[in-house]
Amino acid sequence: MLIGTASCNAAMGHAVAPGIYDVIVVLNDIQIGSTAALQRLRSARASVTITS
Repeated sequence: MLIGTASCNAAMGHAVAPGIYDVIVVLNDIQIGSTAALQRLRSARASVTITS
């Protein structure tokens, strides 16, 4: 997982405000093995601190 500090909310400006955030990564339609059904994988919750 790669985390950037660019905001998706233009009203907040271009950078995510400093603070502590919880992050969960979700991968949809992942196939593990050549004959396996598509799955949804979800990571454990991680805490990320953005500083100024």
